[in-house]
Amino acid sequence: MVLEVETTLLQKLGDQEKIIEKINTEPVVEVTGTAEHQPVETESKKHKVKTEILCNLKKFIGLYQGTDPKRRDKLPKIRPNLKTKERIDIINKEMINLLEESDSISKTQCLIYCGALTVIQHMGIKIQKQTLRTERKDPRWKIRLETNIKQIRRKLTKICASDKGNLSAKDVKRILKVKNIKGGDKNYNEKLAVFNPWVVTCEVVA
Repeated sequence: MVLEVETTLLQKLGDQEKIIEKINTEPVVEVTGTAEHQPVETESKKHKVKTEILCNLKKFIGLYQGTDPKRRDKLPKIRPNLKTKERIDIINKEMINLLEESDSISKTQCLIYCGALTVIQHMGIKIQKQTLRTERKDPRWKIRLETNIKQIRRKLTKICASDKGNLSAKDVKRILKVKNIKGGDKNYNEKLAVFNPWVVTCEVVA
C-alpha cells in the first residue's frame, strides 16, 4: 500500500516537472497594452497622418498657385495599394470643398496637381531628374483636342466636297458608311435629308 502511494506521488511530481519545463520553453509574448487601448492608438496615428497630408496640401497650393503648368515637375506614376488609397481618400474629401471655390480651369488643374504631389511626397516617392520637364510641350489633353478638331474638319471638308460633286465615289461610300446610309435603302432620300445639316454646318464653319 505504501509503495502504491509513493508511486502515485512520483508520477504526479513527474507530471509537474514536465509542465514546468513546457512553460519555460514556450516563447514569452510581451503585452504592451490591453485590447481597449489599441484602437485609440490607431485612430491617433490616422489623425496625425491626415493632419500632415492636409498641411502639405495647403503648402503646395500656396507654392504652385498661379504658376505655368508647363514649368511644373512631371509627376511619376505610383502603384495602387491600401496605403495609397487611404491617402487619396483624404485628399479627395478635402478637394470637394476646394473645387467648389475654384472659378477657372487653371485653378482646378493646380488643385489636382497639388493633391497628386502631396500623395507622392507622403508615400516617399522621389521625382527623378529624367522625369522633369526640360522642354515646353503642350499637355496631352490639349493635343488630343486639337487632333480631334483636325479630324472633324477633315470630315466636314469631304462632306462639303461630296455635296458639290467634287468627291470620288470611294470617298462618298466611306462617308455614307460612317452614317450607315446605303444606296438601296427605301428611305435613302430621308436619310440624306437628315445628313444635310452636316453640310450646312460645314459651309458655315468654312
